[in-house]
Amino acid sequence: MDIQKEKHNYLAMLVAEDAITQEQCSNLSLYNGGNYFHSDFLASSKIDCINWGWSAWLKAKTQAVPEGFVLVPKDRLAKAVDGIEALFEEDCTLALGQLLPIQQDLNAMMEAQGPAND
Repeated sequence: MDIQKEKHNYLAMLVAEDAITQEQCSNLSLYNGGNYFHSDFLASSKIDCINWGWSAWLKAKTQAVPEGFVLVPKDRLAKAVDGIEALFEEDCTLALGQLLPIQQDLNAMMEAQGPAND
């Protein structure tokens, strides 16, 4: 995760939502490797709120979609499986070669999604 990019996006959201002004935003610094914000000009209660939001922001970003993965709607996977099955009907030798493992992988992906994620 690019912490500087996330800092920019988070602070831009705070300014856009009128939680802080652009001037207040300019006075915020990240400390402890990006774990929390500090300001010599803002009240500690305001900084606490900003840091609580920052913590939630980072947690949501890290849990959303791990790096190297993408979200794909189940219906798109189902269409891919249907397309492969249609190819099987046209040329059954494909089923024995390259397409069968792909179809099996797609089916496994659709079945792997647990009920909590539906």
